Amino acid sequence: MIARIRRLCNTITYTGIWIQPIMMVALHRVLRLIYWRRGISWQAWLVALGISCIPSIYVWGGNKIAKKNGKKKYGLMDVILNKATPYYDTGKAEAMYPDVPSELLYQDPTGIVLGRWHRKYVCHNLDNDGHVLVIGGSGTGKSSALAIPTLLCNPDIPILALDIKGELHRKAAKLGDPHIRIVDPGDRNSYGYDPLYGIDRNSSSQEMLEAVLLIVHSLIPLPANTKDPFWINSARNLLTGLLLYHVKQGKNFIDCMDEILGKPIKSSIDEAVQKLCSINAAYRYLIQFCDMSEITLSGIFAELANHITIFANDADIRYCFRENRYKVSPADLEAGNSIYLAIREDKLSAYYDVLQLIFNQTLAYLEKRPEKSKRILILIDELPRILSSGKLEKLLDGIKTLRSRNVTLLLVTQSLEALMAAYSENEVADLVSNCQYISVLSATSTKTQKAICDWCGKFRERKNNYNEGAPKRMSISYDYHNIVEPADLMTLAQTGESILISPYGYSRIEKAPYYKDAKIRKLYEKVETYNNTIRETEN
Repeated sequence: MIARIRRLCNTITYTGIWIQPIMMVALHRVLRLIYWRRGISWQAWLVALGISCIPSIYVWGGNKIAKKNGKKKYGLMDVILNKATPYYDTGKAEAMYPDVPSELLYQDPTGIVLGRWHRKYVCHNLDNDGHVLVIGGSGTGKSSALAIPTLLCNPDIPILALDIKGELHRKAAKLGDPHIRIVDPGDRNSYGYDPLYGIDRNSSSQEMLEAVLLIVHSLIPLPANTKDPFWINSARNLLTGLLLYHVKQGKNFIDCMDEILGKPIKSSIDEAVQKLCSINAAYRYLIQFCDMSEITLSGIFAELANHITIFANDADIRYCFRENRYKVSPADLEAGNSIYLAIREDKLSAYYDVLQLIFNQTLAYLEKRPEKSKRILILIDELPRILSSGKLEKLLDGIKTLRSRNVTLLLVTQSLEALMAAYSENEVADLVSNCQYISVLSATSTKTQKAICDWCGKFRERKNNYNEGAPKRMSISYDYHNIVEPADLMTLAQTGESILISPYGYSRIEKAPYYKDAKIRKLYEKVETYNNTIRETEN
């Protein structure tokens, strides 16, 4: 009962309605003096009524702003005396929830779906340039609120997606769609991949060299924190020479790996050098190893073998890269086909060399496409896990040049620190600066939190300082504080909201999971119904 009375009193104080009767009594006395010994006209009463409501409206307006900024308890004279309580007069809540620019708002989901705001969709239209970086930990909605809605809303745009656990293609792609290519090494009914898709015996020596160098640099990456690059660079040179030698003999990729790993490295080098002429590129790569000590050569070969052994020992990869008759290539994207790299989560670390090879070759291929080509979307989920052995060579170059080639990158990471395992701090800063849209779902690491707080900007806080001595005085000062604090980022995932940094500034929006949003859920149910019908027909 007491709590109800307190809430009622707080509501009356909030509205300021208590001032109106007091003002009306005071104005009645004034009117009696003005109309002494005369009747007070109805016009005078109407004016008095309007004047008596002005203080109440003023108090209600001030308390309304205070409520928006976090105030919950209201004193009788707070507005009149301008006394601040936490967040009152600071504008923090207003700064935390600014209006989303109209350029990002759409009635229907389109392009890259970033979230919702006031019953409208916040999207990055793929007709416009700009890459997207998503930062969020496990279980924060990276797939359900961003990746899957984006795939469902863009069925006609060619997509290359890293599909961990196969969730993306199961929920966003129709079974039997002739424009869908699923590469799953664990499924013999899916598509394979050929790293040598761009070269044959008719290719020029320069074309072969460029293709082989890209393959080698993809398989043997150079991490940013490498203190002694001698072993990695030597392993690269050794693999380049041997791969060039075997490719020119017309062997497929898996057979080349078998030849390199199937005999002592010294005999492989001697055999190739004896058969090659001195002006051959493969000869020049291999001749440096002829007189090298066996201990040093063994160390170099061990570094090389660490990155290619999977092609000799993993039966699924061998079938995917050799026996499979139906293979995809980056050219499929240009033909309007989508490619899903469906890799089981437990195989992600084991297949990082394979994934680096596919993504590097695709990015290099797309860099050569003409400007104003058809839009292509590349989605790389769990990017740091692909970078566990070293940097993705073509990513830094691609993120700068692919925008003009109508290629949009959607990169997903748990933190900025995770990227620094492969790239230097300056390279990570360069990578982030080339992502025009950054969606933050959560952040728990210190450096990532600091960077996000800096991106979000600051707001101005008004402080009223009271001097309790005699005479009593009040002074006003202004301080600047972060709109978003690290504590806000720690609990962001539980709020159902995300932070968006765009060319239009900072925004805070609602997430739009595919299973909750009505329009996106209809698209998902349409795909699910179609796929269930196909499965029943097959059974």
